[in-house]
Amino acid sequence: MENRNETDTRAFAQSLHNRYNHSREQVDNAMVHIVLGTTLLIVGLLFLFLSNKMDAETFQKHITIKCAEFWVSMVGLAVGGGLLIAGIVRLMFQKISVQIPVMRGIKGIQNNTYDALSQNEKDKIEKLTVNYRK
Repeated sequence: MENRNETDTRAFAQSLHNRYNHSREQVDNAMVHIVLGTTLLIVGLLFLFLSNKMDAETFQKHITIKCAEFWVSMVGLAVGGGLLIAGIVRLMFQKISVQIPVMRGIKGIQNNTYDALSQNEKDKIEKLTVNYRK
């Protein structure tokens, strides 16, 4: 790396690895949101089917909004959908804007090709690792 001695290079590589580990934890957190959101969506759909009641006089089925199953399904669908969307957004953000540039920096240091990266990529990598230096 340009104008860096071995100690600075090692410290920079450690900060890159620390940032990658933190990003990996965020990805795990996003996946938990996705799983919980999907589970709540399934539970909400089941309760929606349970709110489908048969009318005693006409013998026709229709969704009854006065029963507790309907409101449980609405809460489950709303919370599940929110968690699912939030998890997907967080997952995409971590993968695209954090993990890919950090991995480029790590591979660049390992292969001694860090100097070949564009200045824009170097600045982005430096900016991502500022808070992870010891």
